[in-house]
Amino acid sequence: RKLYPSNWDAIAFEIKQASNWTCQKCGKKCLEPHEVFEAHKKDVRQWAIYTLTVHHLDHVPMNCDRKNLIALCSVCHRKQHAHDKKFGITTNQPSLF
Repeated sequence: RKLYPSNWDAIAFEIKQASNWTCQKCGKKCLEPHEVFEAHKKDVRQWAIYTLTVHHLDHVPMNCDRKNLIALCSVCHRKQHAHDKKFGITTNQPSLF
C-alpha cells in the first residue's frame, strides 16, 4: 500500500464509477458502495466476482495515469496477474508476495 499515492482511494473510485461498476473484461456488474451483497448473490461461492477492483496495466502502483488503469472484478484481476506472470509481463518492482 505504501507504493500507492495518498489519493489512491479517490482515483480508484473514479475509475470504478467511470466503468459504471462493471468489469471491463468480463462485463460483470459489480456491487456499488450503496448496494447490499444479498441483492447480487446467487451462489455464495461466487461472492468475489461482485467486487470491483482497479488494475494497473503496467504493474506500477505509482503510475495512476487514467490510461494505465482498468476496472476489473476481483476474479478477472487475479486472472490478469496470473496471465501477466506466466508471460513475463512485469516491472522492476519488488514482489509484494
